[in-house]
Amino acid sequence: LYAFTKGKRITTTRVLDEESMDRLDYLIHCLKEEGIYCYLDMTTYRKFKEDDGVPFYEELGDNFRPWCNTNARLIELQKEFCTNFWNHYNPYTKLLHKDDPVFVMVEITNECDIFRLGNTLKNAHPYYANMLRQKMQDWMDANGIDYDCMNGDVVKNSHPVSTCKRALTMDYYREMYDYMRSLGVKIPITGTNWLHN
Repeated sequence: LYAFTKGKRITTTRVLDEESMDRLDYLIHCLKEEGIYCYLDMTTYRKFKEDDGVPFYEELGDNFRPWCNTNARLIELQKEFCTNFWNHYNPYTKLLHKDDPVFVMVEITNECDIFRLGNTLKNAHPYYANMLRQKMQDWMDANGIDYDCMNGDVVKNSHPVSTCKRALTMDYYREMYDYMRSLGVKIPITGTNWLHN
């Protein structure tokens, strides 16, 4: 949705490409005409660019999972995308996306969680690895739990690490859920389709 052609190089993913959106709008219209409903992911692959204001964006590669669950800047950009997408007017259906009954369900993030860190944490840029560890440490401290997230094992999902991960995940889902509801999104909203954890 950010760039349809290989023409002029884009430097931000904060603007939806007009041609890409037109094609999507027409596809949605055609599906609707055939009685086919749409299920969407709000967060999946997104390759950030230099003007997105994302620290060490090159290190994220083609996606920003699982950091999208805990990093304030990445959550801010997800909200911006939701605003742009749900308030987008489809000229073929004559409706804003948030008002179109062709959409039946939306998923906050596709196949993503902080329970399966493994190599992801080991291979991450220190900025993102330390950010997650600090977020977990802040939660532990706020809840009076004596656990060293900065140096301890935060990959293994034992207590209290799994309790912390669950709480941080639920905070993220609630924040994104409430935000989409504030935009006027009426359909059911789920966290993720990821089944492993």
